[in-house]
Amino acid sequence: MSRVVRVALILAVAAFARPIAASETVLLVAVSVNGRGASEFEDVAVTETGALLVPVVAIVRAAEGLVDVADDGSVTLQLPPADGTIRIDARSERLQVNGRAREWAPETAMLVDGRPLVASGLIAEVFGLETTLSQDASTLEVVSARPLPADLRAMRERRWSTFGLDSREEPVAVAVETPYVMLAPPEGELQLGLSVNSGGDLGATASGRFEMEALRLGHRVSFSGDKDGGIGSLRWTSGRSSPTGGVFGVDRLSRAEIGDVEGLWAPLVRSGGQGRGLRLSSDVFERDSRFDVSRVAGDAPPGWDAELYLGSTLIDFQRVGPEGRFAFEDLPLFGGANDYRVVLYAPDGRTREISATRTIAAGALPAGEWRFDGVLLERGAPVFDLAGDGVDEGPSLQFAVDYGVDSALTLGAFGFFDLEAGAEGSEPTRHLGLLARSGLGPVTAQAGFALDSNGFSAAELATAVGLRSVGLHARYRRFDVGFDSPVKREAGGDALQSFRVGASTALGWLGSISAEYEWVDLVGGETEERIDASFRHRLGPISFSHVGELWRVGGADRVQFSSLASLSLFGANARLRAEGSMETSGDPRLDRLEAALTSRIGRDANLAVSSSYDLNSGAHATNGSLAWDTEFGSFGVAASLDDRGGWSANFGVGVSFGGDTRTGAWPVLRDRKETDRGMARLRLAGVDGTPFAGGDGESGAGASVALLVDGRPGSAPIDETGAAIISGLAPGRATLIELTGLDDADPFLALSPAAASVSPRPGVPAELSVAVAPGAMLSGRVIASTANSESGTAHATVVLERSDGTSRQTTRSLTGGYFLFENVFPGDWIVRVEDHETGVPGSRSGLAVILAPDEMRDDLVLVKTGGG
Repeated sequence: MSRVVRVALILAVAAFARPIAASETVLLVAVSVNGRGASEFEDVAVTETGALLVPVVAIVRAAEGLVDVADDGSVTLQLPPADGTIRIDARSERLQVNGRAREWAPETAMLVDGRPLVASGLIAEVFGLETTLSQDASTLEVVSARPLPADLRAMRERRWSTFGLDSREEPVAVAVETPYVMLAPPEGELQLGLSVNSGGDLGATASGRFEMEALRLGHRVSFSGDKDGGIGSLRWTSGRSSPTGGVFGVDRLSRAEIGDVEGLWAPLVRSGGQGRGLRLSSDVFERDSRFDVSRVAGDAPPGWDAELYLGSTLIDFQRVGPEGRFAFEDLPLFGGANDYRVVLYAPDGRTREISATRTIAAGALPAGEWRFDGVLLERGAPVFDLAGDGVDEGPSLQFAVDYGVDSALTLGAFGFFDLEAGAEGSEPTRHLGLLARSGLGPVTAQAGFALDSNGFSAAELATAVGLRSVGLHARYRRFDVGFDSPVKREAGGDALQSFRVGASTALGWLGSISAEYEWVDLVGGETEERIDASFRHRLGPISFSHVGELWRVGGADRVQFSSLASLSLFGANARLRAEGSMETSGDPRLDRLEAALTSRIGRDANLAVSSSYDLNSGAHATNGSLAWDTEFGSFGVAASLDDRGGWSANFGVGVSFGGDTRTGAWPVLRDRKETDRGMARLRLAGVDGTPFAGGDGESGAGASVALLVDGRPGSAPIDETGAAIISGLAPGRATLIELTGLDDADPFLALSPAAASVSPRPGVPAELSVAVAPGAMLSGRVIASTANSESGTAHATVVLERSDGTSRQTTRSLTGGYFLFENVFPGDWIVRVEDHETGVPGSRSGLAVILAPDEMRDDLVLVKTGGG
């Protein structure tokens, strides 16, 4: 134990060291924009010279401006009525104002916990905002000379409230299903590499991935190979998906796949796996039933390095194997969204990034909702075993079913049945299990029970609490001695029970800390213990990450620890990493040192130099690389030299391809940022079918569609054919698009439908026909019918619905019972008093109204009965 304490002291001293003086003071303040408070507290910084740096992204969001986050993580900010823009690339510390580069300097911009702060003078220059820090340094006041978007919305609401109308539109989203096609352009990327070393060996590699539609099915393909072995890895998956269900005409079926598919996961029993098979699911995306841990996996070229980050913190790294897959297992989850990203590094210095967000399970399905997954799988056996290294573990039938009992409780059942012994003669296992999951506010809990074919059982209880800055989780497992499952075998196979508890929290200016403890009771009376701890903080401009792990088995201890220091200045980043360990009978020792320096050259090039030294073997190596990006791909060259005089050189190129977004011609080189994104194409036309090309009816007038994409404001220009392209959508996922009006066009034009749920697929945009017509006006009176008189009724809720159910508006009647709906799209409508206010069965029928373009209808009378 004394040696463990010594290591803990070493880590603690290194972690809590602070500089004598910092170049800036960071404060946590409330933010007020034109008198309205932002939803959360934010950081501001005051430099030694008195310059004030403010959270520009939070300010623009509070003002309801435009915050556009690109695939590379850069953020573009716009705030009407000002027409300027600010673009921030936090990862490379680059700043652009109105398209021109600005210096990233301590007085201009900085990062605090990964969030960008910019000088108050900059947002005054670009957006016309004046910022003031209160005398007690508790509040940041932001004031504008002209109304901001949030102010205009508030004024509209107050205007309606003044007249008692409180009118609002509640568009009902029309589900837009784009049929699968016989042939669509493939979208993906191709990677080529050449290498040579001091031994005279010449190597050539090729890898790629793409998605396309053919024969009315979607196909995903990835492959890799080299000049010696040819194509060694080929993965193929085919099928259909739809967020609204109805795949192949089967109600509730949202995904059907055949080929190389992923297996299911269930507590106590299975840990996924992959192989050739068939999968049917009511979910479009992978469903992970794991509670407080998760998994991030994907395709990548063999030989590339994969680094996993949680936010800006390095969590794990691995080398991509010959099968062309990376997989990070049992990743810890904490309260809220866990924004993981995988950075892939080619041997020649090129990079690629993949993002994945994981959350602790919300706890329950909506009441009355079913969810199911079913897989018939040959684990370990790919469809195309070109390298001959597949390990067939035998066919397996797997299923999982969940049902939402109410808003706080979900019940489920699962089953895993090996249909025969595997290739290595392992006994087939069969399991049935039950699962209950509950969520109440920030607290979620899960209970699981599993029974194998021999009558042995296992049980699990887990809970998690996610607060604003604190995450807590705990799990208890119990196994019968004879219980057998892949999950138990992966844990050593002789566990009887285990307990795990963990916590993470932010410590303000000290940084953040997380820790986890696990205790395992083994057969024979032995125990195993593990402690993981991490501490992350800043010393001035330098970020530090300290990680330690201790194992104790049978009285023997082993400790591993590492520290990472990172300094980013003026577009360059320097990193120093140290790894060490300690055995029970020895002293702490340093095992490995790594240092790296990367720097941006211009906008698109990246220069990197790195060196590593193994203190145990004395081996060391130095590497250098130069990579640069283009709109359609990337290029890279690299060289390395080791301590024995051996050298190697690499050259690589990667290109992205797909179909033209407007003409559909293919194949063409595509912007890398668009390759993995979907799009929707709106086709605007008048009621007579004539394409709507501009605000004044003339071609090329420059009109655009104002819209919300999953609640984010934006716009799409309309071309001469009446088409508007909305790009950057997540493929394969339902996206809500709300059409809020037309910019630079007649303000009395109305659109139908007002909202749509679209699901674009790679190479196949979602198509939406939008009708444009002069709006109508509808008014009338609500009266209360009694035995003796009829009088106008104020404050009654009046509902106006399209007869086809595609739109809904509500308003409240004025004194005298009068109500008004403006700018209503022509067509068949039903107007009625809200059901709960009439008390009369069948009152939903209301009055049927047919409106023509520009019509003004003011003769409606609605009778409110039963309420006085």
